[in-house]
Amino acid sequence: MLISDNLKHNFYQVLKRGRVLILAANDVGSLCASKILQVLLQADGVIYTLIPVSSLQDLTDAFHKHHSQANSVVTINCGAVTPLQETLSLSDIPLLPIFVIDSHRPLDLDNVYGSDQVKIILREGDTVSIPNLDEINRHEEREELEPEISSPLPSDSEQEGEDTLEPQSKRRRRAPGAGRRERREWEQKREDTLFRYYEFSYYDTSCSLVMYDTAWKLSKDGPQVLWWGIIGLTDQLLHQRVGKEKYVSEVQQLQHHVARHNKFRDSVDSRGSSSGAPEHGLRLSFSNELKLCLHRHWTFFESMSSSDYTTCRFRLWTQKGRDRMLECLADMGLPITESQQKFSAMDFQLREKVPSLFEKLSNKYGLSDLTYGSFHAAYGYRAKLSAADMAISCAALIESTHNAEVETSSTTQDTATSSSNFLTAQDALSRDNMQLVLQGIEGAKTIQSLMRTQIQSCMDRRLVICLGTFMYACLDDSTPGVRLLSTPLVLRRLALFIRHSWSLLSKRSRNLPFV
Repeated sequence: MLISDNLKHNFYQVLKRGRVLILAANDVGSLCASKILQVLLQADGVIYTLIPVSSLQDLTDAFHKHHSQANSVVTINCGAVTPLQETLSLSDIPLLPIFVIDSHRPLDLDNVYGSDQVKIILREGDTVSIPNLDEINRHEEREELEPEISSPLPSDSEQEGEDTLEPQSKRRRRAPGAGRRERREWEQKREDTLFRYYEFSYYDTSCSLVMYDTAWKLSKDGPQVLWWGIIGLTDQLLHQRVGKEKYVSEVQQLQHHVARHNKFRDSVDSRGSSSGAPEHGLRLSFSNELKLCLHRHWTFFESMSSSDYTTCRFRLWTQKGRDRMLECLADMGLPITESQQKFSAMDFQLREKVPSLFEKLSNKYGLSDLTYGSFHAAYGYRAKLSAADMAISCAALIESTHNAEVETSSTTQDTATSSSNFLTAQDALSRDNMQLVLQGIEGAKTIQSLMRTQIQSCMDRRLVICLGTFMYACLDDSTPGVRLLSTPLVLRRLALFIRHSWSLLSKRSRNLPFV
């Protein structure tokens, strides 16, 4: 069942009736969405239980363990592509509503057309492309397949009399096997429809934006809640889960919300009172962001050497590519001594000129799309923090292995570590925990350096293997940092990095999937 209108009544008012069980996936979008939902529930005094899940088995185990204490269940970024009615055995608990907020597509049709117990939440105004019910479910009367019992042949005179009394249409009989043939054709058409629908997986509106829109409709949004929604959208862009057009469309809508909150903040400042603005110290702004990983918290040289964009554009796994990057820095007028120290310690005038210098050299070095529109947050007089840096930091905290340095095969230990990392990353979203954000940034720099080393190894040793219809690469146990590189979010980024780099060497494999 799809719910995309009147979310206040159809969704939130149901949650307020009693205890809520929140099952959240281990990713940044789910992290931000669950944080927004917690703020809403805390404001209304609703008791809830938050459980991070990393797999379908975790989801099933957590549900069966805690559903008896809940009046409603919310799954965030998980469950939409799985038939929950069957997976969670919901027929045994028909009165427990299950709300699904998930950006994964395509939706499982059993969740859409099955029991009303499973309710998929969409942002108001959003639509999904799904087959019509008539195309996948046929209701028809059962046809008689047995041969008719023959009756004695009438005489010629009787037959002539019947012919004059009965219309010709009633004397026509259906051709043998016509019902079977029509059913086979319908079933073939149904299989083709389902194949086209389930053929590709993709992502839709971030669950953090769905939750922010809900908070806005409830008049409970604020700059901090809006910032969490922005982080979730930015994470989708960084992990290539949304295209450029979708991202730009979402950013245009968010700019109106940012302007609205900043206008309110300015009006409060002009009155000399902050009693009406609970997030008085937070100010959001929109500007162009460089596609350089953590360049504000790293040396400019290391950021260019490790970022996916510049690594592929300059082909930094070759000596010629590294020389070309040094040539680019020289054309920018950026001395090596300046580029090899922290960005915040660089000469102020050089820092301010970096985006414009890149723009001037974009045609020469093929860096035409080095920038993109993004948002920044400033807490009081502190330095600005970009949404990209915040998303990367949270992802690093989620995938951190510092809580599990001892190798273990225990599933319970792994689940406990994932839950602990998720809660730590959620604490980092609060503005009072900047130290956690910086800790995540340091971890992200370590991850990016390991990825750069792995890219160099893959290109030098030709570790990417093409098998005609797809490509794959294997990481040996002896690979430096293999445990960290094997975590889901990092592994996805590494795979995208390798695929993009390899496609520059082999044009034949550009459109092949990477496994």
